[in-house]
Amino acid sequence: MAPTGVLATLVSPAGRRDETLAALQQLQAASAAESGTTLFAINEHRDAPGTFSVFERYENDSAVDAHRGSPS
Repeated sequence: MAPTGVLATLVSPAGRRDETLAALQQLQAASAAESGTTLFAINEHRDAPGTFSVFERYENDSAVDAHRGSPS
């Protein structure tokens, strides 16, 4: 099977940018420990502080399904 990617954009509530980033970093660490995860990248939009794009890459669809069933 081919690698699979997931792209998400999240906008933190007003005044909660740091809390949102910390939560994303916790998810990043948890995802890195999952079998089949090859990348979990967090990018904050330069022109929109508090808006984050998260790109996740997995070895295959089965790894994505396993991730979706996990707490992270």
